[in-house]
Amino acid sequence: MESNKLQNTQVSSTKITTIKLTGATKSRLDHLKLYPRETYEEIMQRLLEILNTTRSNPERARMELIKLEKERKRNLSIKDEKLKQENIKSDKSIHRKEQ
Repeated sequence: MESNKLQNTQVSSTKITTIKLTGATKSRLDHLKLYPRETYEEIMQRLLEILNTTRSNPERARMELIKLEKERKRNLSIKDEKLKQENIKSDKSIHRKEQ
């Protein structure tokens, strides 16, 4: 019973840390996001994976970068379209209130 209790109370020992970045570096990371809520952890993991692939298979890494850029642009256009739709709804709502 005691060992079972210890098993249940053990938590992942992943250590979270903080790193300092310049505003310019943060901005560059923000532009690499594939979707708005992507974490910096996810971005950095992706960058490191591409770096490792570049060392062993540069052509494969290049193709992966092209694929990721297409995905990022597609997600940005979807985000832009959603913002346009929200603005249209907001404008209609404001016009109704004014009448």
